[in-house]
Amino acid sequence: MKCLTCKNPAKRRGLCDACYAQAARRVQKGDAEWGQLEKAGLCLPRRRRRGGWNKKADAALEGGK
Repeated sequence: MKCLTCKNPAKRRGLCDACYAQAARRVQKGDAEWGQLEKAGLCLPRRRRRGGWNKKADAALEGGK
């Protein structure tokens, strides 16, 4: 997937590292909110990533209850 703004490889919220850092700075400063950026098409909604290790740990812990 390519960055929504600069076409470099996207990593988070549809943005590359540099564009994500710029967006995060604006959010941190209070100039914008993630929801506003999403509505404007400047980023994607947050996705919760569940890696293989977490799934295995969840299964093991549930089995131990």
